[in-house]
Amino acid sequence: DLTGANLEGANLTEAYLTNASLNDANLNSSNLTRAKIYHADVSGAEMQELNLTDAEIFGTGISIGGE
Repeated sequence: DLTGANLEGANLTEAYLTNASLNDANLNSSNLTRAKIYHADVSGAEMQELNLTDAEIFGTGISIGGE
């Protein structure tokens, strides 16, 4: 459970975040290269400037692009 965690700038390369709770977490500038993010709850999380290179994202509220 990473609810409310401050992960700003964290290196989460190749992390497995299956069914993770990231509610209200700060993920700004985090490196999620090649991470596996399946069915994670990211409601209320801050997600600016993420590195999602080759990440696998399914069933998770992360979308690419736009303001």
